[in-house]
Order: sequence, then C-alpha cells, then structure tokens
Amino acid sequence: MEKLGLVLDNILLICHSGERTKLLPQTALILYGLEEVTRAFKGSGSGLNLVSAIGDKSPECYLKLAIDKIEQISDIEFAEQQRALLDLELGKAYFLLGDLDAATEKYYLALEQSDLLGLTKMKADALKQLGDLAFRRNQYEASDNYYRASLAHYEKAKDLQGQAEVCNDLSSISFIKGEWEKVEEAIGKCLEIAEEMNNARLRAKGNNNLGAFYTVNGKHDAAQACFQIALSAFNLLQDDTGIAEVYNNLGQCYMRQGRWQEAGDCYEKSLHHSARSDSLYQTAVTYLLRAGLSIAMYNWKAAKSYCDQALDYFVKIGSIERLADGYRLLGIMNRELGHYRLAKTYLEKALRVWVDVGNRYNEAQIRIDLAKLEQITGDANGAEEMFRQVTVILATIGAKNELVQIDELKENPKEETVFAF
Repeated sequence: MEKLGLVLDNILLICHSGERTKLLPQTALILYGLEEVTRAFKGSGSGLNLVSAIGDKSPECYLKLAIDKIEQISDIEFAEQQRALLDLELGKAYFLLGDLDAATEKYYLALEQSDLLGLTKMKADALKQLGDLAFRRNQYEASDNYYRASLAHYEKAKDLQGQAEVCNDLSSISFIKGEWEKVEEAIGKCLEIAEEMNNARLRAKGNNNLGAFYTVNGKHDAAQACFQIALSAFNLLQDDTGIAEVYNNLGQCYMRQGRWQEAGDCYEKSLHHSARSDSLYQTAVTYLLRAGLSIAMYNWKAAKSYCDQALDYFVKIGSIERLADGYRLLGIMNRELGHYRLAKTYLEKALRVWVDVGNRYNEAQIRIDLAKLEQITGDANGAEEMFRQVTVILATIGAKNELVQIDELKENPKEETVFAF
C-alpha cells in the first residue's frame, strides 16, 4: 500500500512540474482524473465516486486506473527530463502490478534519456530498478551487474541514500550466492551511511540483514542484538511490513537454537503486523515458518495446514523461491512419515529451483535433506556422494558453521533439520 501510494504521488508531482503540462487543457483533464484516482486509493474525498461502479476496490485496481490515465498523455510534449522521470515511475508502477515486461520497457526508456541528458542520478535510479527487476526474475548475475553499475553512478552523483540502498541490495545478492565476506562488507557500508545520515530506515534494513547474516553463521547473540535495533527503528517509522519481516528473522534465529516457544511468539507477532500492513507475502512466509516449527515439534497436522496455506499464497504471488521452500517442507514431512518416494519427489523439485537460480546455500540445504533420505532408505553410496557435493558447496561459499555439522549428520541421519529460510 505504501509503495503504491508513493508511486501515485510521484507521478502527480512530475506531471505538475513542467510549464507545458499546466498549459494544456487535455493534460489538465487527465491530471484531474489521476488526482481523483489517487484520492480514491487513499480513501478520501470525492475520488471515491470515480470508482464506485467498479467491484474491485483493491490497491492494484487504483494503480491500474492511474496508469491508464498516464498512458493517455504519451502524445503530450513533456520536457525531456520530465518524460524520463515519468517513465521511471511508470516502470515502478508496472513492477508493482507484476507486468515485468512493461516495467523493463519503461526502465530502459528512462535509462536511455538519462544518458542523453547526462543525468547521473537518474541513470543510477534506472539501473537500480533494472537490478530489482532482474532479482525478481531470479537472474542474480544480471542483478548484481546492474546494482554495481548503479552504485558507481550513485557514488559519482554523491547520493548517499542511493549508495546505501544499493549496498543493501548487493548484500542480498551475495547472501544468496554464499559470498559471506561480500555480505558483511556491503551491509557494513550501508550501516556506515545510515549512521552518517541518521537515517532510521536504512539503519533498520541494514541491521535486519546483518542479523540474518549472523544467524546463518551461528552468531546468535549478535543476530538478536541486530534484530532489536531493527525493531526499534521500524517501530519508530511505524513500518508494519518491516516489523513483520524482522520478527520472522528473529524467529528463525530462535529456531536454530531450539527455542521453539520464543520462535512461535515471534511468528505470532509477525502475523499481527503483516495483517496491519496487508502484506500477503510476509503472511505467507510466516505460515511457512510456522510449518517448519510444527515439524520440529512433530505436529504433522498443523505443519501440513500451514504449508498448504503458504503455498496457496505463493502461487498467487508467483514466488518461485518460496514455493521451493514449501516443497522442501513437504519433502521433509513425507520423509519423517515414511512416504519416501513422495519425499524424494518434493525435495528434487526444490533442488531444481535452487540450482536454476544459483542459490548455493539453499542448494546445499536441500542436498543435505536428500542425503538424509538416502541414508534412511539404505542407499549408503548415494548418501555419501550427496554429502560430498554438499561439502564442496559449503567450502566454496565459506559456510564454516554448516561444514562443522556435516560429519555429525553423516553419523546421525535423524539429526533435527533446521527450518530456516
């Protein structure tokens, strides 16, 4: 909701910023319609009458109406910079609606114009958006390249906010690739800028990511300290989506320590804040995490129910990666219940996703699950080969904490699996 409203406000601001825009009657009419849509979206004023006959009153409905209005002004002669800014915001709007092809087209138009006009910051913005888009498509190498190009231009423009946000994005890419030193370096730079700017949002996002990094590396006390800083900052901002995400991450930290009750409390708080922010994605992630908690407590009925709800949401959202997490849980559930063939089917589906997107850390986790399945079913050679592959992956990405546990897992196939994503 917040992102949609910001895009609408930005579009209105850009349209009103040029002298030509104010002088054209047809533009004034279109802008009046856009203002009505924006008021309707925010639930205030006469704008509500504009869409009274439409059954769908979702935020996406209003954004589609706004885009329809804006696309009608393609023949109006905006100033070049004004048009480039508008293309960038329209790209964001299409991105939020899930029309990635239309978003790509708008971003490239903005990038082309920023080059022609010599607008360094706008070029950095367009490159960052292209990085976000590649990330959504699981094209991590392309995303990494866009983000690094964007960072270079933000540095040239001396835009600290842009630098910090891209560093945060780069830390996510490095996390997926298992490049731990790069993760810590990128987050460190983000937090350094956050402190320099006294920016609460950057402080929150950076500490949330750093906490997740520490969790994976077994530094639980440090992780919890980071999550508390992030929670304080997001509470100050009244950002329910951010709070929900932190509670999910904190719950995973407790899960890795076997502190089931505290993990469950975190997931309950996350659901509360997800509901307040209408965040379907965070709600679905929490259901998935609760499914993992239920498996750890051998509550199969609850685990299946939570997992099914999460998968339904992720299908609607179109999140391939989170679907893979759901497949993993279904594989583990069926393995524990003795349904070995079905377990292998689900785990192999999850493995294909992580191999395709290049997430080495999650690939290693699935291979561990498959190795344990092969141990249980008596395929010692298959298990040994799978553990060998896991060891290579973990050594390559520097996941020392997980490497230490491999020998113990080889000896004890019933060792509890950590359900953290």
